[in-house]
Amino acid sequence: MWRSIFGFFVSLIFVFNVGRSALCQTAYPSATVTIVGPQTGGSASGTLTLAFNGHFHTVSYGPLSTPNSIASAMAAAFASYPAQPWPTRLCTIGVCAKATGATITFQLKDLSSTFGAITGCGPHDAFSVDCSAWPPPAPVQTSLILSPSNNPATAGQAAIFTATVSPSNSGGPAPTGNVTFSDRGQAFLTAPLGSNGSVTVSNSTLLAGVHNLIATYFGDANYLGSTSSILLETVLPGQPSSLYLTPSSGFPDTVVEISGGYFGSSKGSVFFNGTLAAIRSWSSGDIFVIVPAGATTGPVTVQGAGTSGQGFFTMSSGAPPACPVQ
Repeated sequence: MWRSIFGFFVSLIFVFNVGRSALCQTAYPSATVTIVGPQTGGSASGTLTLAFNGHFHTVSYGPLSTPNSIASAMAAAFASYPAQPWPTRLCTIGVCAKATGATITFQLKDLSSTFGAITGCGPHDAFSVDCSAWPPPAPVQTSLILSPSNNPATAGQAAIFTATVSPSNSGGPAPTGNVTFSDRGQAFLTAPLGSNGSVTVSNSTLLAGVHNLIATYFGDANYLGSTSSILLETVLPGQPSSLYLTPSSGFPDTVVEISGGYFGSSKGSVFFNGTLAAIRSWSSGDIFVIVPAGATTGPVTVQGAGTSGQGFFTMSSGAPPACPVQ
């Protein structure tokens, strides 16, 4: 009688713990063990202990216990240690745990961690622990190729690249995870791999010049990360665009705003019919310049790292208006 009551109480504990276990991230490495039983002739009540990576837990079972309830209790015990907010308690120190039926899945918290040996496998009176799937296969090496669709590209237009991850062996699942694209060490875009293990991206903000592009793959549960060779992407200056000048006429020393093009963030040069103008301010979308002395009516040309452009400015005749006397 007391064994039935004890087993019922333990089973309630198992039910209470169901769902309290959780995994960190599906992309991280995982390994499984399975609870098997009950075995004929085993004790109706007892304990089961698992230990690995410096962590160990013991759960009790009774006559009403099942492999599923024991797996749930064990996963909840690992996921509830140490005393940190659930469900990420154990994730912070190296592993997470979750039960699905009679199988316990242990998962590492990041791609740099590794699975150590597990102890507690084999029979435990009425139940046993099947560790035949431990440890999981080691992640496979990969290579990463970064290739352009248009090289050279044109400033202000989309430069298109494709990153392709290739495993060192064949027959496995397609790589998953993210690829980050960098220019001279500065990341400018991160995108997920598609179902075929590649991703194509575009960037229309690259300025005229030669860019050292690299793609980096960070790996997943099955594959190690990899880095591409440097891709030298040439971006040509854009075609001249029609610029807007405000005002479009005036005298020397008039401040003129120029817009209508993508000029780049680096300061370039502005010419009024061949005469170099002083620049007050320069941004990728607006330039403020001072009409130079000696300028004549004609085209206003912008030369910068972005698109070049041209407008027209009419020099006013006569003497400029006198400043009012204060």
